[in-house]
Amino acid sequence: MERLDMLVDKGLLKSEFDAKILTCRRCGDRRLTLKTACPLCSSEDVLKSNVYFHGCGALVPEEAVGRLIPCPKCGVDVGSVKGPENGFVCNSCSGVFKWLRVFVECLCCGWSDVVENAGQVVLRRYGLTEEGLSILVSTDPVKKLVRRLVSEGFTVMRDVRVRGISGADYVLDVVAVNVAHLESRIYMVFRRVGFIELLDTAVKKMDIDKSLVKGVVGNVRWVAAGPEVEPEAEKIAKTFSVDVEIV
Repeated sequence: MERLDMLVDKGLLKSEFDAKILTCRRCGDRRLTLKTACPLCSSEDVLKSNVYFHGCGALVPEEAVGRLIPCPKCGVDVGSVKGPENGFVCNSCSGVFKWLRVFVECLCCGWSDVVENAGQVVLRRYGLTEEGLSILVSTDPVKKLVRRLVSEGFTVMRDVRVRGISGADYVLDVVAVNVAHLESRIYMVFRRVGFIELLDTAVKKMDIDKSLVKGVVGNVRWVAAGPEVEPEAEKIAKTFSVDVEIV
């Protein structure tokens, strides 16, 4: 979920509400059964009934209207009422009301309470944004690298600008940071990695103070990456203290 929400923050995924599942507050189980009860006495012995509104504001059951008995609230004849509307009558306390009280009971541990006190799990539906889809299907080596790094738990920044010790301005293709593992990687991405590309990466490494690169933490690796790597590139890379990766 954290990775999905991170991708939402980066604009690669979109998220929308899907469903909500009630859970037991005692054991966390999701197998809950609903019960309805009288809001006055909590009895489950409640029946549906048409109800009417008397002039004093009292709710009057259909049975009382038919018998023309006095209003239970003000004592005036109930012959003049408005309705009917759907309602309920409690056989235990004779209460009349429009809404039931709803309880939940856990089928696992037996915990029971009003539905408002139940726990809940919110399910969300995720889908690719146009940018996310373009990265997914793209053969561009930078986008492929970003996709892989994100799947490995890295926070990724592209086209990071930094000024070197010499005063030269550079653009770092990809800076990937994994805070949990205190690991950072600075990538220069090429179509083909050879001597010239490794030299270019090594020059940047020597001229840039890594502490000035936004977001980097812990151990910092410099990597020259691309879809093709020349046969001798890995040996040359060791000389420059640079890593090589195939994208």
